[in-house]
Amino acid sequence: MHTGARTLLTVCLAFSGATCVAVATFVLHHDPYWVATGEDSGRVRPALDTRTRFSKAVQLVARAPRRVLVGSSTVYRGLDPAMIDDDVPTYNLGISSLRILEARHYVRHALRFAPVEEVVLGLDFFMFDAKQRTEPGFDPGLGGLDARIDMAFASVWSWHALLDAWRTGNRGTPTDGVWQHDGHKRSFPRTAESNAALLESAKREYAAMDPTRGPGLADLEALIALCAERAVRLRIFLTPVHASYRAAIAAAGREEDFSRWKAGVLALATGKGVTILDMNLANPTIDSPLTASTRYYIDPSHYSPLVGAAILESLGLRVRPDVMDALAREGLLGIGKPTPGPRRIPLRPMDPQRQQSLPK
Repeated sequence: MHTGARTLLTVCLAFSGATCVAVATFVLHHDPYWVATGEDSGRVRPALDTRTRFSKAVQLVARAPRRVLVGSSTVYRGLDPAMIDDDVPTYNLGISSLRILEARHYVRHALRFAPVEEVVLGLDFFMFDAKQRTEPGFDPGLGGLDARIDMAFASVWSWHALLDAWRTGNRGTPTDGVWQHDGHKRSFPRTAESNAALLESAKREYAAMDPTRGPGLADLEALIALCAERAVRLRIFLTPVHASYRAAIAAAGREEDFSRWKAGVLALATGKGVTILDMNLANPTIDSPLTASTRYYIDPSHYSPLVGAAILESLGLRVRPDVMDALAREGLLGIGKPTPGPRRIPLRPMDPQRQQSLPK
């Protein structure tokens, strides 16, 4: 090779190498996907909201949990791993608007790249919409043999990673809630106006859905089979649906479809010998008054971490003693399990000071 060409090649390679090192250093320093730094929740990371599907897939590998909580935003807002009282590392793999097909792939991803021994799966009616099988940002190769390598490069050496790192910083104020290191999101209280708007949006979304159960049930069956093949314990629950949200489903003309969906899911899981509970049973909170956020519901579609703790307890997980005391005081022990008579409790709007007294 000519001396001049060899020199030019050397310069180009050195420049490329220096650029790669500079980009990696910049991205890892800002840590937009929260995989390289500790449990600091003060840094604002927009990518955790704008690229949740990618962020959670990368975090899962970095956290290496033995238990994962899987589901939609009802899971990442309502199930707080910090309320569980055991030594099993737990990660909340809840993802906004997660579909059952996506859940199947995320469970496969978790079982392949983390030492997962147990899966807790929360199911919502909308997850089984045959018209909307996935959401933007979903990677169909998730859980594949090359996924870990692809994610490692994409989380450091990609245009997305560079932009996400640039947007990450210590300035800015979260408006929806604050993400925790374990994947849970501590959500801010909602107003009566925002909750009313949510119900109107829900009516339109359910009116447009395709309630055909076949594809969704097939995905759920495949998810169950995957856990069985790996000898991974699976616990499933149906999300507790507040009366106002159930009314929105009915107003959209989907009440019978909702009932048929529940029956189909319960029959499938029971037939496979999987633990499954309908958290609408023996649950006094679903008929409670709800305008703005209350102690039991963040909004009509999202239960609070206190109700989430009751769900975990009913599924057989051990929760902290202070949380157990709170559940006993609120009459929330044993939800999801039929009882002889209804239990009713008065609910009040969530007072900010009282909210701070909730078990953390």
